[in-house]
Amino acid sequence: MNPDNLRKDPAFTAMTLDILHNVLSRADNPGRLVDYLTEEIRELTGARCVLFIQCLGAVHRVLGVNPARHLTWAEAPERESLYHITHNLSAAEVWDPAIPSDGCRLLQQDGFALSMAIPLHVGAVRVGAMLVLGLPDQQHIASEMKLLTTLATIVALVVRNSFLFENQEAIIAERTKELAFAASQRKKADETLRESQECLEFVLKGSQLGFWDWNLETNVVKRNERWAEMLGYKLDEIDFTVKHWLDLIHPDDRSMAKQSIEDHLEGRTPMHKIEYRMLTKDGQFRWIFDQAQIVKRDANGRPLRMSGTHTDITEHKRAEAETASLESQLQQAQKMEAIGQLAGGVAHDFNNMLSVILGHAEMGMDQMDPSQPLFANLQEICKAAMRSADITRQLLAFARKQTVAPKVLDLNETVEGMLKMLRRLIGEDIDFAWLPGFRLWPVRMDPSQLDQILANLCVNARDAIAGVGKMTVETGNNAFDEEYCTTHVGFVVGEYVRLSVSDNGCGINEETLAHIFEPFFTTKGTGKGTGLGLATVYGAVKQNNGFIRVNSEPGRGTTFTLYLPRQRDPVDDAAATTVVEPAVGGHETILLVEDEPTILTMTRTMLERLGYTVLSAATPREAFRLVSAHSGAIHLLLTDVIMPEMNGRDLAQSLLPINRQLKCLFMSGYTSDIIAQQGILDEGVQFIQKPFSKNELAKKVRGVLEKR
Repeated sequence: MNPDNLRKDPAFTAMTLDILHNVLSRADNPGRLVDYLTEEIRELTGARCVLFIQCLGAVHRVLGVNPARHLTWAEAPERESLYHITHNLSAAEVWDPAIPSDGCRLLQQDGFALSMAIPLHVGAVRVGAMLVLGLPDQQHIASEMKLLTTLATIVALVVRNSFLFENQEAIIAERTKELAFAASQRKKADETLRESQECLEFVLKGSQLGFWDWNLETNVVKRNERWAEMLGYKLDEIDFTVKHWLDLIHPDDRSMAKQSIEDHLEGRTPMHKIEYRMLTKDGQFRWIFDQAQIVKRDANGRPLRMSGTHTDITEHKRAEAETASLESQLQQAQKMEAIGQLAGGVAHDFNNMLSVILGHAEMGMDQMDPSQPLFANLQEICKAAMRSADITRQLLAFARKQTVAPKVLDLNETVEGMLKMLRRLIGEDIDFAWLPGFRLWPVRMDPSQLDQILANLCVNARDAIAGVGKMTVETGNNAFDEEYCTTHVGFVVGEYVRLSVSDNGCGINEETLAHIFEPFFTTKGTGKGTGLGLATVYGAVKQNNGFIRVNSEPGRGTTFTLYLPRQRDPVDDAAATTVVEPAVGGHETILLVEDEPTILTMTRTMLERLGYTVLSAATPREAFRLVSAHSGAIHLLLTDVIMPEMNGRDLAQSLLPINRQLKCLFMSGYTSDIIAQQGILDEGVQFIQKPFSKNELAKKVRGVLEKR
C-alpha cells in the first residue's frame, strides 16, 4: 500500500502497531529491533533519514540509522550540537525551513529541510530522541506528528532495552523500573505494556536467566521456561507455589534462603541476594544464584509484588572449589619444600658433628682395653651417635637427599618377600590381607626405600587399630590421562604402579591430614613415635617421581595409596661387586680434601690407622699444591662435595688430566645435586654418607680401590 494512502486511511494507527508487533516478534535481538523500527518509520513517513539517539547521562549515542549509509554522518563529532538541542526538547517539534531555529539551521547545512524531533521517555526518565529528517512535504505533518508521538513510547522502550541487552548486570534494576512504570500505565496503555513485556521476555531468554515473579497478595509465583530448565523440568511440571520452591532447596540451605526473603520483605536488606543448592529432576543438586527486589507496594508501603532471577552457577562453584584445592595443594607443596630444605640443611650440619663424635669415640675405643670402665661409656656414645644418624637419615629421606641406588623391581615379589616380617611387625590380633595385582608393571627404586615405606605404613596402621582389626596391602596398575587429571585434583598424567595400605582403625581428621607428612609431627604419645615415619614415606615417593593420596575419616579407617611411575625399559642393574672383609686397610696413597678441620683430622687419623698414606688438604687450592709437590702415585681422592672455592666433582675432574688412574670417593652430610639428582646417584659415582664409622670407611675405600 502506498504511504500516502496509508496516511489517509483511518485504520493507519492500528495497522502501524500490527506492523511493529511483527517487527518485535521477528527480531532476534534489540539491535535488530532498532533496525526494523527505523526502516518502518522511514517507509511510512517518506523521510530521507530516520535515526534514534540514546541518552546516557550527558553522553549521546547513535543507536540506529536508516538508511545505513548515513551512519558516518550521524556519528560525526559535529552532530553533537544537534543532539544537545534534541536532548533539551520538552515535547515533539517540527523543524520547518520557513520557521528559523537552531536545529533547522544545522540540518539545512547538511541538506535536510522539513524534519521532526521527538523526545523518548520511559516514565519520567529521558532515554533519547527520535529524529525523522528530510520529510517530503507538510501535507500530513500533523497526523505524522501524532503517530510518531504515540510510537515514541514503544521506541523509548526499545532504546532502553537495547542498553539492558548490552549490560546484563543492570537487567534486574531496569526490569523493576519498567514493570513499575508499566503497572502505573496499564489502564491507559495496555498495548504499550504488552510490547514491553514481550521485548523484555526476549532479553531475559537471551541472557539465560530464570525469571520469577511473586504476587504476595495471591501467593502465586510465575516463572519463565528457563527457570524450570535449570532444574531439568518443563514449566508445567512445577507447582507455582512458594512452598514448592522451598521444598526444592537443599535442607542445609533452606532456612538461610527463607531468612533472606524475610529480611528483604521486612526492609532489613536492600535486595534479596543469596546462593543455595536446588534439587533437580534427576535427583542432583545444582548451585543457584538468586537475587530479587520488591517491585510493588501499596500506599502504606506494604510489599505487594517481588521479582527476581535465578542463575545457574554450578560450574562456577566447581571451578572455585578446584581453584581452592589447587591453591591449597600449592601452599602445601611449597611448605613441604621449605621444610625439606631446612631438614636437609640441619641434617648436613648435624651429620658433620656426628662424624666427629662417632669417629673420635671409635678411635678412643681402639686404644682402650674393653675391660676399662670408660670403654662402656664410649660404646654408649657410639650407640647414641648411630641412633642420631638414623634420625638424620630419615630427615634426608624426607628432603630427598638420601643416597639411593635404584633397581628395577617387581613390587609383588618384593612385598611377598617382606610378608613374614610384616606379619610379625603388626601382631596376631590384626587380620592381614595381601592382594597382589595381576601382571603388575615394573618400577625402578631402591629396595631399601620400599622396605622403609611398607614398614612405616604398616606400623602406623597397626597403631591406628585398637585391639582386633584388619589391614590390607594391595597392588595394581593405573593409567591417568589428561581428562582424568583435570577432574581429579592432585593426580599426574602417566602410567603408575599402585601400592596401597588400608586399615579399619581410628582414622584421621581433616586438620591432622594437613600435617601428617611434616617431620616430627605426631599424634602418638611421648616416647611412642618420632614423627618421621610418614615424612620418610613422603620423601621416598617424591624422590622416585611418584605421588601419594590419603583417604581417611575419623572412625572409618585410613588408606594410603602410593603411585610409582611405571618402568618401561628394564635395565640390568646387576653390577660386579667386590667382597671386602670388614676393617681391611691398605698401603695406597689417598688425597683427603675436607673443609671442616675436625672431620679432616679425624678422617686422616682413621685412614692412617688403616695403613694408608694420607695427603690432607682443607681447600681445593691446597689439594692442587699437594698433588704438584707429590712425586709418587695418588690412588684415591676422598673429598667432601660442598666446599669453598670449588665443589668436589669439579675438583675430581680437574685432577683427572694430571692422574688418569685416580679413583674418586665423595663424602657428605647429604647428597647435593652436584653428584646426584634428588638423591639418586649419577652413574659411576661412589659416595659415603656422613657420619660413618671406621669400619664403614674401611669397606668403602677398599671397595673403590679394588673396583675395576
